Amino acid sequence: MQEHGIQRREVAAVRSRTGSRSRLYVLVLVVLAAIAAVVYVLYLGSSGWRRHVNKGLEFAASNKPVEAEAQWRDAIRVDPSRHEPYQLLSSLYLESDRADMAVPLLERLKSVAPSTPHTLCGLAEAYTRVDRIKEGLATSRQAVIVEPNCGRAHAILGVHLGQSEQTREAIDELTKANRLLPNDDKIAMSLAQAQLDAMDYPKAEALARAVLAKDPKYATGWYTLGRAFTRRTPTPENLKTAIDAFEKTVELNPGIGDAYAELGRLKVLSGDPQGAVKSLTFVWERGTRTKETAYNLAAAYRKIGLPKEAAKMSLEFKRLSDYQTEKDILLKRMQVHPGDSDIVIEFAELEVASGDASEAVNYLKLVLQERPHEKRALQAMVAACEKLKQPEMVTAYRERLAGAQRRRN
Repeated sequence: MQEHGIQRREVAAVRSRTGSRSRLYVLVLVVLAAIAAVVYVLYLGSSGWRRHVNKGLEFAASNKPVEAEAQWRDAIRVDPSRHEPYQLLSSLYLESDRADMAVPLLERLKSVAPSTPHTLCGLAEAYTRVDRIKEGLATSRQAVIVEPNCGRAHAILGVHLGQSEQTREAIDELTKANRLLPNDDKIAMSLAQAQLDAMDYPKAEALARAVLAKDPKYATGWYTLGRAFTRRTPTPENLKTAIDAFEKTVELNPGIGDAYAELGRLKVLSGDPQGAVKSLTFVWERGTRTKETAYNLAAAYRKIGLPKEAAKMSLEFKRLSDYQTEKDILLKRMQVHPGDSDIVIEFAELEVASGDASEAVNYLKLVLQERPHEKRALQAMVAACEKLKQPEMVTAYRERLAGAQRRRN
């Protein structure tokens, strides 16, 4: 389950995270509604923490999340032992894409009131969103034991299992989630993804069609339907169904770059090299430069009689293939020698050279926590920040680099 990043990005948190911050806050009201109904009815009263909780609920109902957040923070200060404000705040932060702020709240809630409904599944999701994968997996395993009827918990565990290529186990968990939350389209598409990984294309197709029957404008549904047919024998009928599905995908969501790449590959196979060039150059020019795209572009250029362009793309294919080979070798070395900073720096340098500077920065930060004056790591960080167009960070790391050089002298 390592290819097709769009599916992973959408389902990892089991919720949609697109749209503006204001739209996300509107979504919060939906999630808070169930909590609010219980809290407001059970905790009407004059005590300080209750007043803050209920005032926050009033602000949330009026679509004033900033004010609601402040009130719930005040409720915690008045009485840190109450679980209600932790629930409300963590839900607010998860729905507004601030999982890093939800983590400490949910960890606290787990310690003071571990039986509070959905504490563990919320914490598992928060860990997952901040890339604390091991803790996310472990907590989701706990969540399905404590709350076996929580569809969200089964969904998060299923996604984790799928990402670790435990496909059958992922299908089991996502099937449970889908049964418990049959109207959650994102869970249905997560299950379809797992079915694709298990090469059960008819079941993946059925799930995609069921979702599209309810919501024909759901881009991920079309994307999943297309993938269900790209894996099959490339008959004219299968190619047409897949191409139509991917064209609908990019019509509804042009940001799904994988769909353009698939369209280009399929159009080469279907005898439409002009259409292939159009789709593949679109995604290539927007920075999604994979060896598969280069290979298919070279093939399309050859078929329409453009040998120079084909030769250029063939060279790009070789360069990207060599990069991937070197990256795989370094990743294996990092697994064998997890504490070797030099390997991590080498990996980061490779990522910077390939253009993936954001990934390099994450690795280099880890190195510099342990070796703050490491010249090579600081040089790589300067290069990464330059590529990311972060002039203030470039200046800061250059100063650190100069300081490290003075120390050596």
